[in-house]
Amino acid sequence: MKIFLLEQTHPKLSLEEAKALTNQQPRKTYKHLAFFPTNKQIKDAAYTKKIFHLIKEIPTNKLVHYLKTHSLQQHIKKTYAIRKISFTKKSPSTKQLAEPIWHNLKNPKVNLTNPQTQLTILISPKTSWITKLEYENKENFENRKPHKRPSPHPSSLHPKLARAMINLSQSKTILDPFCGTGGILIEGCILKKKMIGSDISKWMLNKARKNLNYYNCKATLQHKDATKLNKKVEAIVTDIPYGRNTKTQNIKKLLKEFLHTAEPLTKKIIIGLPNTIRLSNILKQTTFKRTFQTTIHLHQTLSKKILVLQQN
Repeated sequence: MKIFLLEQTHPKLSLEEAKALTNQQPRKTYKHLAFFPTNKQIKDAAYTKKIFHLIKEIPTNKLVHYLKTHSLQQHIKKTYAIRKISFTKKSPSTKQLAEPIWHNLKNPKVNLTNPQTQLTILISPKTSWITKLEYENKENFENRKPHKRPSPHPSSLHPKLARAMINLSQSKTILDPFCGTGGILIEGCILKKKMIGSDISKWMLNKARKNLNYYNCKATLQHKDATKLNKKVEAIVTDIPYGRNTKTQNIKKLLKEFLHTAEPLTKKIIIGLPNTIRLSNILKQTTFKRTFQTTIHLHQTLSKKILVLQQN
């Protein structure tokens, strides 16, 4: 069993991404923890902070006694450190947890700064989980934010959101037909996906090419109208272009034409839309079904919908 510590900023998206990466439904959730019965090694999450391997689940009122009477020797490789994440005001201190663990080890070697094994004890009012850290998300998304690219554009997605959308696709070959300056393409390339980007604007494609080169990323770029696509692809991951002066009716018209074009070409679309767009009537005219939707608040005046659309 693995326990995912999810980011709290976008809880629905965080959980949906974890489900896509594991290809499983969680056995249970608690606060921002999700429990998955998986053996897969997950290393490319956007909205998962840490992943733990579950060693022991135990009632919280028996936790300290268990640590006093059981050794965790088999789970520790050379040096170790103890961490605690508590979801209750009343919980044992880290010292109260660490001392019995230390006493039950042969030749214990503590390293608080760079341990080879990090034991983390998750504590809720009723249940505690003794775990070993398997993965910590140290991806530096900030270095790839749009304004830090050589050819920036204010409409480009934050790289963390782009990464999550790619993970939702669960696909190896991905098309972004509104690729703009290449934000989604860059994240897909880093994940070693086969990325194809197209845009109706040659100016945007030139910007995308510069940005891809800056991050040593390779992707196929095409000058194409998204409503005139003609090649099949495993999945489409895209963000519909819009600005403050873009009329809602124009976005709806573009979206309707794009979805009709995409119907024979792919069975899965992960798409970002302005929060003002109502999709239900448009989807009724296609074979795509909405399987997931959440709203991301980007700043005070702008929110975005993230949707997963699939065909049977």
